Amino acid sequence: MSYPLETSRFSPDSPPPPLRTVSSNFDGLTVAGDDVPRDVESLNSSHRNLKRQTLRDRFTKMFFDIRTFEDSGADLIPIQPNSQSQLSEWPPLHVEKKHNQADSRKAKKSRTCIWIALLLILLAGLTGNVIFLNIRILAMNNAAPSNFQSPSSFDVDQCTSQFTINAPSDPSSYPCGSCLPVLSGVSSNSHAMNAVQFCALRSIFESADSNGQSTLKTGGWVTNVNFCSWEGVSCSSDNVDTLTLSFPGVPASLPNELGSLATVKSIQLIGNGALPAGSVPSSFHNLTSLTTLHLESTAITTFPDDLFSSVNKVSNLTIVSNLNLSADFTSITGLPLQRLRIQHQFIGNPLPDITASKTLQSSLVALDLSSNGFDGPIPSAISNLNSLTELHLDGNNLDQTIPAFPANLQILTASNNPALTGSAPSDLCASKTLVQCNLSSTGLTAPSGGCGVCQF
Repeated sequence: MSYPLETSRFSPDSPPPPLRTVSSNFDGLTVAGDDVPRDVESLNSSHRNLKRQTLRDRFTKMFFDIRTFEDSGADLIPIQPNSQSQLSEWPPLHVEKKHNQADSRKAKKSRTCIWIALLLILLAGLTGNVIFLNIRILAMNNAAPSNFQSPSSFDVDQCTSQFTINAPSDPSSYPCGSCLPVLSGVSSNSHAMNAVQFCALRSIFESADSNGQSTLKTGGWVTNVNFCSWEGVSCSSDNVDTLTLSFPGVPASLPNELGSLATVKSIQLIGNGALPAGSVPSSFHNLTSLTTLHLESTAITTFPDDLFSSVNKVSNLTIVSNLNLSADFTSITGLPLQRLRIQHQFIGNPLPDITASKTLQSSLVALDLSSNGFDGPIPSAISNLNSLTELHLDGNNLDQTIPAFPANLQILTASNNPALTGSAPSDLCASKTLVQCNLSSTGLTAPSGGCGVCQF
């Protein structure tokens, strides 16, 4: 098969163009160089730079391959869309579903992170709040009294809410150390007053030894916040009215917090000679409602200075067998005492001061100064105790004779005073009110006519 060749357009003198090595295959015939047909569709893609191929070139080559395939006499098999030999459809990749599941997991993880972050923020806030409260209260507690400022309503609310919400289930966890100073001055809030009294009483439990705590706990102490139900505690209108403690359920020493029992009227403390020990705390100056004080068989050493100038409503005072106690009892002469009992104490003769007190001359009903070992005479001013009905002077070293006694006296015991001498006064022997009189183991004698109910 022959192909017409195009003659050169250049002059005969022009050098021939360089030979090309491109070859094309047409119906099995190879043509090289300038013999390559100029048909665009017959151009091989290698004539161009492969890196600069375009989509159009690729389509051109595809159509060229099809045409040359037809020229070779091969039968093309048309594509049968519905043919049974068609490849089966690939199963769906469920890309969208996988994307949805991934998005769901990401959303769930995001929500979890958000909740954890919120929880951490809440816990941090609560922790910061508690730390702030404790630091603020401790700072107030450590401040000098001259710089003290009234606690804020926030501090009061924090302490009262803890007492009403948390303390009932766990009484020992209530922060008395920080809240007691905050609430001590709050009298208009019943919850605050209850918390103060609870802390004051709990301090007794905490200062007791293991035996004392066991005894107190048996009596209900610190097992709840209802302190009025604790053994030895009685209340009036939810305020502590009476406190009665007996060994072994006593503190090792009197805690300073007891001074917060502003409403207490009676304190009775009976130890075993060794406990409680130490001095009476200065906070007892705050017990201005106290009317009865009973200290027996303790190891207490001293009272605060001028205690009874502050605690000046005491009408019943009992000081018995406190062998370590060194106190000046002249301060009690300004109290409106009705009953005074001092026994088994190492004291000097208090009778001169007692009988000279204008307050006691009108108030004192019963006086018991037995078994103290003091000496000296019975002052004649004892007859000035106009309200006195009961007098006990046994077991001392009283001397000289006895004077006239108050007209209303009903009971007199002065036994075991061997230094007392002389004859019993006639007005004592003729008394119509005297119902008991014991003058045995003394040097006293009865008048010739007898001495009524008196024994010698």
